[in-house]
Amino acid sequence: MKIEININATADAALNRLQAGLSARQGLMERLGQRSVEYLKDHFTKREMEGNKKGWPSQHTWARIAEATSLGQVTADQATIRIASRILAHKITGGIVKPTAGKRFLALPMRAEAYGKSPGGGQVPGLFFLRTRGHQYLVKKGEKRGARKAATSPRRGIT
Repeated sequence: MKIEININATADAALNRLQAGLSARQGLMERLGQRSVEYLKDHFTKREMEGNKKGWPSQHTWARIAEATSLGQVTADQATIRIASRILAHKITGGIVKPTAGKRFLALPMRAEAYGKSPGGGQVPGLFFLRTRGHQYLVKKGEKRGARKAATSPRRGIT
């Protein structure tokens, strides 16, 4: 079996004529870039309105990404759209999430009221840090207790 494919390059000439006929190419690229920025900002705004997966209070991640979106350099051949967001870069490329500079640990929230808050700053209701020599504990405040009673031990006969 023999297969022959003929490629006709007539489209190149037609495209070159169209390109030559555009006198204000940079203006066209600028308008295309602006419309692309508007489209992306609309998309990020819609994502912001979806909320997060767990239904917890919003950290406004998508709103911050939309705010970081802008039109960059425009030439006759291209328009650059900038999204200056480390958050979006992490969402696209993935990676390891580490504590910020000066911190040794990363706190992951287990409940909605702890989401987006620092456990050490007293922002989480009912929790505080207990520091001892070489150790740190995140402790839940308990209810106030009354006067303690003496413990009894029936085995030893001590009351």
